[in-house]
Amino acid sequence: MNRIPFILIVAALVAGCALAEMKSENQARQARIAQKQAQLSHLETEQQRLAQQQQNLVNKLEARKLTLDELNNALAQLIAAQRHLIQSKKRHLQDTQQLEQELAYLKSRQQQLGELHQEEKVSAEAKQIEIDALQAEIRSYLLMGLKAKHRRGLQNQ
Repeated sequence: MNRIPFILIVAALVAGCALAEMKSENQARQARIAQKQAQLSHLETEQQRLAQQQQNLVNKLEARKLTLDELNNALAQLIAAQRHLIQSKKRHLQDTQQLEQELAYLKSRQQQLGELHQEEKVSAEAKQIEIDALQAEIRSYLLMGLKAKHRRGLQNQ
């Protein structure tokens, strides 16, 4: 009879640790999302600067005739900068979408752990089995995510 309270305490501790770990991971992902949003803001500012530069070129062209070489060089620089901006935005969007998917997955697992912790009809042993399975699933998911990020990092270099 003394084993059941002990098992319940151990199961509650394990669930608490898992919830704390998931909360920490969620906070880290939210920080990365905030960082990506700051990068997007920077990219938007750069886009505005490029639009202003483009308008300045139009104004210069109207005010005086640029030589063909000056115009060609300025346009080539503007095109290169805009291509770079487009690629940066695409990478940012992909990264943000991936982080949002990871966050949703972890939140669903966190909810599942919370529901399991509240469940009174399931025995402590069954709870522990489910907690262990969830922990293994989360670890596997996180390891796969880290490996994928590492591969993407190598590809971007």
